[in-house]
Amino acid sequence: MTARLWLFEALDTLFFRDGTPFFMGETDSRGIRSTFPPGMSTLQGAIRTALAAGQGWHKGREWPEQTLGSYDSIGSLKLQGPYLALAAAGKLDYLFPFPAAAVMHKGGFAYLLPDEATVAT
Repeated sequence: MTARLWLFEALDTLFFRDGTPFFMGETDSRGIRSTFPPGMSTLQGAIRTALAAGQGWHKGREWPEQTLGSYDSIGSLKLQGPYLALAAAGKLDYLFPFPAAAVMHKGGFAYLLPDEATVAT
């Protein structure tokens, strides 16, 4: 397979969560916690289903395991991400978290580094 970029665009509110039970009385006092961006396992299910549909698969028919793997394995697929991106004016900008060890210093950015000096204890 060749490399592809998969863009997911929300048509409505997105809500992703962990496997915590969703029924009344089965959650703790903090309620249901969401996770964003969703984990790769969620997105790989959507991607594999789209690829299978593109190969003529329909629900209730045999899954194309030779190219898309099985229930236990994603086969030959190699997936990375997810990565957030902003599409504006025909351009795609990836959004990565700023490194926690970076600080503004003298009009630019610098990384925090451990001091070489020893400390008597």
